[in-house]
Amino acid sequence: MAWRAYQIVFKARSPVHVGWHTLGYIKLTRPYITGRAMWGAMTANKARSNPNNHNFPDYEGIGDLFRSDIITSYFYPALDPQKPMLPKFTDEGIKIGEYNRNEFEKIFIRSFGQTGIGPVTNTAEEETLHESEFISPIVESDSKEEKQQVYFTGYLFLNDKAEYNKEKIKWENLVPALSELYVGGDRKYGWGRLSLDHTLTKEVKDKKFFGHDIDLKNEKLNVTIQKGKPIPAHLAIASTVALDLSGDVEPLVGREWGRVIGYDKKENIGFGRKISKATLCWVPGSIVEKDMMFSINEFGLLNAVE
Repeated sequence: MAWRAYQIVFKARSPVHVGWHTLGYIKLTRPYITGRAMWGAMTANKARSNPNNHNFPDYEGIGDLFRSDIITSYFYPALDPQKPMLPKFTDEGIKIGEYNRNEFEKIFIRSFGQTGIGPVTNTAEEETLHESEFISPIVESDSKEEKQQVYFTGYLFLNDKAEYNKEKIKWENLVPALSELYVGGDRKYGWGRLSLDHTLTKEVKDKKFFGHDIDLKNEKLNVTIQKGKPIPAHLAIASTVALDLSGDVEPLVGREWGRVIGYDKKENIGFGRKISKATLCWVPGSIVEKDMMFSINEFGLLNAVE
């Protein structure tokens, strides 16, 4: 059993909002796209494009495939697609790529105010005013004389044994489902549109994952992160392995497609119906204090390896 790794590059075609938390009436965005958000977008595209779907797309089956045998990493913004801007905790505070948080937000983050309109009065409804942050698809260059395209760079891992309905999954089977994705929040307004840059997307030959050594020959995807380097995804704290990191922690939770029995005893099926179990994690950018090996699991999440 082995894996193939692909470095994937998307162009941002519209504002990208990946929900983080709310500050007052402002919905803050993460400065990157989580693996869970990418998993949802890829699952939806692949399920809808399956020619065997006669009645209803098999979101559950395709979703399971993208959990076990097709794994997506987190995706990070970049002006140079080969230099994604990962967060990193430093003595001077958190940095995102070469920028400190304030510099990054000044260049890449914008916001948009919205409110609900009452159907009778045609005026703003009470308690509906909110403002959503987003990562801008186009930013000003340092000279401010021209605009620069924002990219998102990450990885996709394809297991050699991956199959669906007894048909082997190959890279060329996945490309149509990756060509255009909608990720994150406010997609009904056209936000979160990403288009695959075919010229920059490639198979990884140097066995590197955001600059770290990765083992593609075993059942589990294992990556070795050296002392002083930042982790490129959330790392679950619940582990039998002693973790030695510096950075920050947060509970990680998300919504998934699923079946839920409501208070009325009726079954509700669809997107966002199921809420995942909260997991306490080290956040991306936290620094390992010794060389450590981690497995890359569903949604690109990390777990320590004994």
